[in-house]
Amino acid sequence: MINDDKPFLRVTENGVFVCGTPWNGKHGLGCQMEAPLRAIVRLRRGETNSIERADLLEGTRDFYAATCRFRDRDLM
Repeated sequence: MINDDKPFLRVTENGVFVCGTPWNGKHGLGCQMEAPLRAIVRLRRGETNSIERADLLEGTRDFYAATCRFRDRDLM
């Protein structure tokens, strides 16, 4: 478990990497390491366990809403 809340994403010419941060979620699960990003999963509570691929618009909207961003566009 790299981070149980909001890890950093580092974009390089070699790909996108998920990086641990000192700020873990309420469970305190995390470590200071990085690994190549393979997928992004959005969990939602439901009556049954299932998995489905989000369409591009829905997935992009959910991902953007869950990110921390600078308010200043130049810093972002």
